[in-house]
Amino acid sequence: MFVALAGRRDELVKERQMENQYARALGRPVTAIFVREFGAEWDAFTIGPYRNWKHYGERDDIKPDASAAAAKQAGFESDSQIGAYMRSLINTHHDTLLTVVK
Repeated sequence: MFVALAGRRDELVKERQMENQYARALGRPVTAIFVREFGAEWDAFTIGPYRNWKHYGERDDIKPDASAAAAKQAGFESDSQIGAYMRSLINTHHDTLLTVVK
Protein backbone atom coordinates (compact mmCIF):
# COMPACT_ATOMS: atom_id res chain seq x y z
CA MET A 1 0.00 0.00 0.00
CA PHE A 2 1.39 3.36 -1.01
CA VAL A 3 0.61 6.91 0.04
CA ALA A 4 2.16 9.21 -2.56
CA LEU A 5 3.75 12.54 -1.82
CA ALA A 6 1.50 15.47 -2.68
CA GLY A 7 1.11 15.77 -6.44
CA ARG A 8 3.11 12.58 -7.17
CA ARG A 9 0.34 9.97 -7.37
CA ASP A 10 0.31 9.71 -11.17
CA GLU A 11 4.10 9.43 -11.24
CA LEU A 12 3.94 6.70 -8.59
CA VAL A 13 1.45 4.70 -10.66
CA LYS A 14 3.68 5.13 -13.73
CA GLU A 15 6.68 3.93 -11.69
CA ARG A 16 4.77 0.82 -10.63
CA GLN A 17 3.95 0.19 -14.31
CA MET A 18 7.65 0.62 -15.17
CA GLU A 19 8.50 -2.00 -12.53
CA ASN A 20 6.09 -4.37 -14.27
CA GLN A 21 7.80 -3.70 -17.60
CA TYR A 22 11.15 -4.43 -15.91
CA ALA A 23 9.81 -7.68 -14.41
CA ARG A 24 8.23 -8.74 -17.70
CA ALA A 25 11.54 -8.23 -19.55
CA LEU A 26 13.21 -10.57 -17.05
CA GLY A 27 10.47 -13.21 -17.20
CA ARG A 28 9.41 -12.39 -13.64
CA PRO A 29 5.84 -12.10 -12.37
CA VAL A 30 4.16 -8.73 -12.77
CA THR A 31 2.04 -7.13 -10.10
CA ALA A 32 -1.61 -6.18 -10.22
CA ILE A 33 -1.85 -2.42 -9.66
CA PHE A 34 -4.86 -0.92 -7.89
CA VAL A 35 -5.47 2.84 -7.71
CA ARG A 36 -7.79 4.50 -5.20
CA GLU A 37 -10.70 6.39 -6.67
CA PHE A 38 -12.04 7.79 -3.39
CA GLY A 39 -12.36 7.06 0.33
CA ALA A 40 -9.15 5.52 1.64
CA GLU A 41 -5.88 7.16 2.66
CA TRP A 42 -3.73 5.06 0.31
CA ASP A 43 -3.22 6.06 -3.32
CA ALA A 44 -2.26 2.71 -4.81
CA PHE A 45 -1.47 -0.84 -3.87
CA THR A 46 0.03 -3.74 -5.73
CA ILE A 47 -0.21 -7.49 -5.40
CA GLY A 48 2.65 -9.59 -6.72
CA PRO A 49 2.15 -13.34 -7.33
CA TYR A 50 4.88 -15.81 -6.44
CA ARG A 51 4.58 -19.58 -6.20
CA ASN A 52 6.59 -19.73 -2.99
CA TRP A 53 9.47 -18.07 -1.10
CA LYS A 54 12.05 -19.63 -3.42
CA HIS A 55 10.33 -18.13 -6.46
CA TYR A 56 10.28 -14.74 -4.71
CA GLY A 57 14.02 -15.01 -4.02
CA GLU A 58 14.98 -16.04 -7.55
CA ARG A 59 15.42 -12.34 -8.36
CA ASP A 60 18.92 -12.74 -6.91
CA ASP A 61 19.77 -15.23 -9.69
CA ILE A 62 19.32 -12.71 -12.51
CA LYS A 63 22.55 -11.76 -14.25
CA PRO A 64 23.54 -8.13 -13.55
CA ASP A 65 23.80 -7.19 -17.24
CA ALA A 66 20.29 -8.54 -17.94
CA SER A 67 18.89 -6.66 -14.96
CA ALA A 68 20.60 -3.42 -16.03
CA ALA A 69 19.32 -3.74 -19.60
CA ALA A 70 15.75 -4.46 -18.45
CA ALA A 71 15.84 -1.47 -16.09
CA LYS A 72 16.97 0.91 -18.84
CA GLN A 73 14.38 -0.54 -21.24
CA ALA A 74 11.67 0.12 -18.62
CA GLY A 75 12.80 3.74 -18.24
CA PHE A 76 14.84 3.54 -15.04
CA GLU A 77 18.25 5.15 -14.68
CA SER A 78 19.66 1.79 -13.54
CA ASP A 79 18.50 -1.36 -11.77
CA SER A 80 20.05 -0.17 -8.50
CA GLN A 81 17.89 2.97 -8.62
CA ILE A 82 14.48 1.30 -8.93
CA GLY A 83 13.73 1.20 -5.21
CA ALA A 84 15.18 4.65 -4.58
CA TYR A 85 13.06 6.17 -7.35
CA MET A 86 9.89 4.57 -5.99
CA ARG A 87 10.70 5.82 -2.49
CA SER A 88 11.23 9.37 -3.81
CA LEU A 89 7.54 9.41 -4.78
CA ILE A 90 5.96 8.18 -1.55
CA ASN A 91 5.15 9.47 1.88
CA THR A 92 4.62 6.00 3.33
CA HIS A 93 4.17 2.42 2.25
CA HIS A 94 3.42 -0.90 3.93
CA ASP A 95 4.54 -4.31 2.76
CA THR A 96 2.83 -7.55 3.68
CA LEU A 97 4.14 -10.94 2.64
CA LEU A 98 1.62 -13.77 2.71
CA THR A 99 1.52 -17.47 2.13
CA VAL A 100 -1.31 -19.55 0.73
CA VAL A 101 -3.83 -20.85 3.23
CA LYS A 102 -4.95 -24.35 2.26
